[in-house]
Amino acid sequence: MLTTHLNNLPYSKFVLIEDSVEQRGKDLLKYIVESHINKTPHCKIKYFVFEGTIEKTQTSLPYPNVKFYDFVSDSNSWLNSVTNDFPHLINTMSDSGYIIVVDSLAHLILQYGIASTYKIFHELLMNREIVRIITILHQDLCENIIQTSQYFQHLATLCIVLEPKFNSSYSRVSYKVRKRGGKVLKKIEEFTIEDGVLKSQEIKKPNTQALIQQDLEQILPENLSTFKIGLTEDEKKSRAEVILPYLPKEVVPGSGDNKINEGKIFYTFDEVDDWDEEDPDDDLNI
Repeated sequence: MLTTHLNNLPYSKFVLIEDSVEQRGKDLLKYIVESHINKTPHCKIKYFVFEGTIEKTQTSLPYPNVKFYDFVSDSNSWLNSVTNDFPHLINTMSDSGYIIVVDSLAHLILQYGIASTYKIFHELLMNREIVRIITILHQDLCENIIQTSQYFQHLATLCIVLEPKFNSSYSRVSYKVRKRGGKVLKKIEEFTIEDGVLKSQEIKKPNTQALIQQDLEQILPENLSTFKIGLTEDEKKSRAEVILPYLPKEVVPGSGDNKINEGKIFYTFDEVDDWDEEDPDDDLNI
């Protein structure tokens, strides 16, 4: 399950989340960060903010052991003399046992280029002082998303691709786990995050007969027309109870159960009726 690969030891060192406008990954990113804080209250998290506002991000994660780096307000250090350069900050960090979070890998690529960004993350992956690297890649913001995704999926030890809902109230997620021995595990699941808790389940095999019946119901003429051309169940029941032909019901006198006879048709011949018992084919000259 996805929760197992996210929370169990040993941690997947590089977690790459790929999202889109249809299915955002901020809630999943927040869940992973809070899971580390709840499991290890004294863990150190360095959160690099490249999108949105620093105030909103700080409000969503109000924890003292999360240190935020603002790359939104003054990304090029034009307003502040303090160097605000991502590679420089990464290289000058002397702490040990910390977690790095980058909320938008696409913004980092736009600012430093894909080659430099790839090199930075490769160095972070090789750094033994770092416990985990977590980032989100917005598929809608990359010019060549297929190539970019392949590059960073090659580095990632846990790649999570979020997908929109499909015939379910849960969102879909496909993820790939790269084990230390080289084994690669791929799975597709449904997930939801409720009250800060991640719930995931395997996607069950669809019932083909139920899907066929559903399609048949959708193409029925009654469902496609703009006016009523069929009968409801009550109308069908009333029609079945009607005694044909439309003659009064007859009650057999003297019967204990007041038996009701079925409707009958009586016809009396008139004098003008042409009734011939002979076979009309006898007149044919064959």
